[in-house]
Amino acid sequence: EALVAPLAPQGVFLAPTANFLRGPAQVRAFLESNPNNALSKFTWTPIRVDVSSDGREGYTVGYAEMTLPSGAVAPGRYLAYWAKQSDKTWKMEAFKRIPRAAGAVSLTPPPGFETPDDKHRRYFPNTDPAAEARAAANTDLAFSDLAQVVGNAEAFSRYAAPTATQSGNSASVSWEFGREAIAAAHVGDPLGIFSWAPVIAHAAASGDLAFTVGWVFNAAGQTLGKYFSVWQKQNTGEWLYIVD
Repeated sequence: EALVAPLAPQGVFLAPTANFLRGPAQVRAFLESNPNNALSKFTWTPIRVDVSSDGREGYTVGYAEMTLPSGAVAPGRYLAYWAKQSDKTWKMEAFKRIPRAAGAVSLTPPPGFETPDDKHRRYFPNTDPAAEARAAANTDLAFSDLAQVVGNAEAFSRYAAPTATQSGNSASVSWEFGREAIAAAHVGDPLGIFSWAPVIAHAAASGDLAFTVGWVFNAAGQTLGKYFSVWQKQNTGEWLYIVD
């Protein structure tokens, strides 16, 4: 109930399924299909929150734990993108649970990566949200293309915003904060180990925040899974990811 209740009518729930689940009904059916979900507990804590310049959309990123019926605890991370609805409530437009390696984490981000407490970006007037969503999606594709040429470490660093956080690799215990740490997490990735392409893209009306979700592919073009990135338009007008 806790995961279904805050979903927007067409909210995207990224799960290990053959398609992208959209909206409360599809997500409820998926979660109820596994009887363990009714007997498990899921807890989460946001460690960073930010909103678009018009205050109508935003994201939360943090850590989570799933306590299974056996008592075993599966550590994880999560990312959610929110939008204020017409009734002034906040609903999730996209949500993904992300596994992580076991280990202690800090609920306080490093200095400079905390939740902003001031208006720190330009406002982009006369924005066409559909055009901005396409721009974010095109940037996402260019990001994947670059990774195939220069490698993941350089590409993930190049397309990261200055205060970006990223989930790193399968051995990452915590979120990786900043371009240097993000690059270090991918320095051993073989060239072309995976590529990706967006399926859904959405941008805030203020033109400074967006998200993309899509498929990840291996070198043979087979599907590996799904990904979720939140994008922030810089004062230069360039789209860079703020969470991935």
